[in-house]
Amino acid sequence: PDEVRATLPGSAGQTPARIQAFGIIDRTRAWKHGMYRAAQNRFRRTFPYFVSGLEGRFLARGKKVLVSHPLPEWGKAADVAGWFPETRLLRLASPVEVSGETWMHLRDPRGRPWGPVRVTQGHSASQLVIDADDLEDVSAAQGAPSSFIRTGGGGERTAAVTGPAAGDAAQAAGPLECLVMAAAPARGGRVMLTLVNDDPRVYAADEGDPPAPPTGPVPPSIPAAPNLQPIVVSQNIGSKYAPRLAYSVAPAEGADIYIWSLSYDHVTWEVMREGTAAISGEVDVLPSTVWIACTAIGRGGRSRNEALRDLTITEAPPGEVTGLTTSIASSISSCRR
Repeated sequence: PDEVRATLPGSAGQTPARIQAFGIIDRTRAWKHGMYRAAQNRFRRTFPYFVSGLEGRFLARGKKVLVSHPLPEWGKAADVAGWFPETRLLRLASPVEVSGETWMHLRDPRGRPWGPVRVTQGHSASQLVIDADDLEDVSAAQGAPSSFIRTGGGGERTAAVTGPAAGDAAQAAGPLECLVMAAAPARGGRVMLTLVNDDPRVYAADEGDPPAPPTGPVPPSIPAAPNLQPIVVSQNIGSKYAPRLAYSVAPAEGADIYIWSLSYDHVTWEVMREGTAAISGEVDVLPSTVWIACTAIGRGGRSRNEALRDLTITEAPPGEVTGLTTSIASSISSCRR
């Protein structure tokens, strides 16, 4: 089959992994798939997990979420207690310290992030002022915050997440953008969430065109090892004291020869059959623990499968017959004429 190498910029590419993509027959499509897989492997390396409340049930696999935590410097979260659009002032329920350039996301009623926008410290630690240019740009693309901000009144308050970066996983700090990998039930009606960090470089990795195909002679591809299926061993012939086993295996793709071996201790093996079409046969064995192995050998290597049968007799065998006693009864009947 045709192959194309997908190498990320800056990668030495000394030990590439060969993968097969079912259904892809176009070289460009195969390269894009490989670049996406390689970018996933390089840039999605953080796997946060935690237990949430019932709101975790609304998160399906693949949903994007923002994670804030003070220890790994993923920003800080606080509820919005007040919003004053005339002055672009947010009043938070808990203080948030702002140092240097700080960015903020808001969560809309559907749980989707709104932002990011730059913020500065207000008159107190619990006040933030949104940058005018960022507010205009984000409002034009995602809607004005006045349309969804809730500060109480019987509903859940809008959450704000702040940090020293815009939230891209490529940056050193800030709210971590993640994708939901799994959501499993936990004790007390809670939900265990498993995430993986998202990174915009994953989506841009497959942009462009694949490298030109080689013009020189293409080296032959290395065939794969034979795909040997599990072997089948059954005792449908012989007797309990003189068992005879029937063995078989499905033909393995890439196999040139089959070798069948027998062992009673799993250490010493005796070859009982081999050949290019030796996929089944029968063998007389002792009433003991028996291992039968099949090795398929091809140009790409070898594959081996084993099967165990315990034919040990746990009951005493019948004794030797030393003599027979026969009793013959005869009856005489008479009749009168």
